[in-house]
Amino acid sequence: MDWDNLKFFLALAETGSLSRASERLRVDHSTVSRRIEMLEQDLGVRLVERLSRSYRLTAEGEQVRDRAKEIEARIADIARFANTVDPLPNRVVRVNGPPLLNNWTEPVGQTNDTTPVFAFSQGVPLLFVTSTRKMYGDP
Repeated sequence: MDWDNLKFFLALAETGSLSRASERLRVDHSTVSRRIEMLEQDLGVRLVERLSRSYRLTAEGEQVRDRAKEIEARIADIARFANTVDPLPNRVVRVNGPPLLNNWTEPVGQTNDTTPVFAFSQGVPLLFVTSTRKMYGDP
């Protein structure tokens, strides 16, 4: 089952019409209709009665709507929780030094040019930039 289809079904269940559901979701009404049909096929259950100017939920559709609302509420809970925790830094720590640095740990990935990337404290990527050239003050 495609979870996104529940979003389309819930919009129809709350608005009662394809046009209002499509306006809410900013898609064409045929997309809403198609996604609800896909959900019905996936579940093997008729969720809505198609009337001349509106849609009415079947008894099974009402039960699915109630469960979909619970899922929507849980997703909102997850989003609220995620906003309360510290985000992972979106950066790479670069360390310059001799090639010996690459022997400290196993790489966890690589950059686009295949330079190995290592794990650092709390998941911050650590990129060792190594060189054999003599540095200022080296003998």
